[in-house]
Amino acid sequence: TTQSIVLPAASTIKRLIQRTRERVRTRLYKRIYAKLSKSYRLKLESLLLVPKGHYRTLLEQLRAPPTHSNARTLVSALERIKQIRTFTVSNLDLEHIAENRLAVLVRNGLTSKAAWLSVQSQERCFATLAVTMRYLEFQAVDEALMVFDLTMRKLGLRAQKRIEKERLRSMGDLDQAALILRDAVRLILDPAITPKQLRVQVKESIGESILQQAVLRVTEITSVNQDSESQIWQKTYREIGKFINALLETIPFAG
Repeated sequence: TTQSIVLPAASTIKRLIQRTRERVRTRLYKRIYAKLSKSYRLKLESLLLVPKGHYRTLLEQLRAPPTHSNARTLVSALERIKQIRTFTVSNLDLEHIAENRLAVLVRNGLTSKAAWLSVQSQERCFATLAVTMRYLEFQAVDEALMVFDLTMRKLGLRAQKRIEKERLRSMGDLDQAALILRDAVRLILDPAITPKQLRVQVKESIGESILQQAVLRVTEITSVNQDSESQIWQKTYREIGKFINALLETIPFAG
């Protein structure tokens, strides 16, 4: 051939791709950074500080998910949502940015140490924090609802066991009342007793007050068993009262 073409080496192409990617990332940071007000940037900066009396930065505290499922943990999870919302802005428009690029920022914000973020450029640091807190709000709501679901299941099972124990304790009274009513029915079914003598015979053999108490006891125990579901949740009212108001105030529900 009369002409020859010298192609760049693989290392040269690799460096070119790296520089291009770095320019794209830098432009992304600047675009997000430009949308953040000065007061909001100062608020985000406080995430990298360690509050007095703590050993972790505020960012690391807010990233930590709930680890238990009880009323106290649910209250803490709802308080965590409120704290996160103080570091988010509703008018931050990121719709024009690809989801995969936002996902990279979120991953960095959720896994990187605060010390590493603080030494990055301002654009990269604040862009990462803003996108991370925006995502963290949704994640915190999901985690709180999960804790709520597990807590309600535990409360329901605990109340059900308590009702079953109470029912077992009442079985002795039920048996005694059933025996009294059995004796009364035997007198009713006895063909040797005439209808005129029946009422007198029942009173003399069993006693009217004893018979009335047996009827009341059977009615009370059987009515409790029939409405067991409402009884279960009535037993959990005190525990539910610890978090229900905070739950309705923090998480808006819609059909």
